[in-house]
Amino acid sequence: MMENRELDLHGHTWGEARNAFLHFYNDKVSQGDLNQVEIVHGYGSTGEGGTVKKRLQKLLERHADYLEFISGEEWDGNPGHTLVSPKLLLPKLEDVLMEDIVQYCDIPRTQKKIIGHFVKRADSPTITSMIKQLEKQSRIRKITKNHQPMWEAP
Repeated sequence: MMENRELDLHGHTWGEARNAFLHFYNDKVSQGDLNQVEIVHGYGSTGEGGTVKKRLQKLLERHADYLEFISGEEWDGNPGHTLVSPKLLLPKLEDVLMEDIVQYCDIPRTQKKIIGHFVKRADSPTITSMIKQLEKQSRIRKITKNHQPMWEAP
């Protein structure tokens, strides 16, 4: 039986595409399958790359220690896909979200601002829990500014 080496992300929102990619990729690596995979994302209505393609490639760039990739334009001239060569498991979505919260708190932010910024990626109780966890880990700290509680990265 031939292993599935392709993930088609057509019709997905970025959040859905990110989740599908991380699951697909980490499943392959967990099984010891480090063979190159093709991620089909399309190239958007402009022909220059849609949201999924652009964000996927940014995610891949951020995780260059975990994988190698080459865009379709460089590989075979087709901008609608990206080839990925896995090396290591990628961080879980929760870990990525927590890292993004820390980065977002580079300037003081209220809990409402933090939740509003990340609500498309997780629900309010999850984000609130992550804020508390990050605070316990001293990765962000609670301050008071203008009589309002805010969180910032130290």
